[in-house]
Amino acid sequence: MENKKTINTVGAREWLTKLLMMRIV
Repeated sequence: MENKKTINTVGAREWLTKLLMMRIV
């Protein structure tokens, strides 16, 4: 369960970065 949460957090962070990059562009 903890491992899944970590992966989810990493995925959310990557998605946020992508969204921010798209917004800047």
